Amino acid sequence: IKQKDLTGYSDRFIYYKDSGDVTSDTVINIKQDNILTKVASGKINVKSKTLTGKGVTVTTEQGDRVKGDTIDGDYEDKEFNFKGNLDARLKDGIYFTGKLAKLFFVENANKDQEITRGEIKQDTVFKYKDMNMKSEYLEIDNMKKIVFGKGKPTMKLDEGTNMTADYIYLDVDNETGTLQNSVKITGRNTETGIVNTLADRAFLKNKERKVE
Repeated sequence: IKQKDLTGYSDRFIYYKDSGDVTSDTVINIKQDNILTKVASGKINVKSKTLTGKGVTVTTEQGDRVKGDTIDGDYEDKEFNFKGNLDARLKDGIYFTGKLAKLFFVENANKDQEITRGEIKQDTVFKYKDMNMKSEYLEIDNMKKIVFGKGKPTMKLDEGTNMTADYIYLDVDNETGTLQNSVKITGRNTETGIVNTLADRAFLKNKERKVE
């Protein structure tokens, strides 16, 4: 199938002319600009340029890759909703997982589509280099390289130091972070054992492996 900038391939399609639905119970590959979407089975609506599918992998020619159990995607609005076993690796080294995700693409200066923002929910994990944050809600601004976690966000500074707060903000490029509200830093001291430090706010310097 081909609709302007959207092209779909499969071994077999069933086309419903009135609704514009095109379905397949075999693998579908959909190409739009630099975005390639592969689903094990699914449905494309050629009128609305929307997709629903199972067993999905979305990749870009620049090296991004997002996988999940199901997808609901809108190629006009560049909004893609994933459910189940989300696993995402972006070209700049950012990695995140979760159970639900809403990802948005935007055209960059090179006329390529890239992930601009993401909202990830339920059992989320964010990783970049040796920064690792777990939370129930994760928001990524991929243009500004800012990450926000809430819902019991936790981080580990090293093997003996864990940090929690109501909210954690991370600056990916600078590898810094701000922990805000109900901050608790649990460390282990060889002389006194476990030490808990409580604060309203703390600042993480990941490169120096310290928190202030």
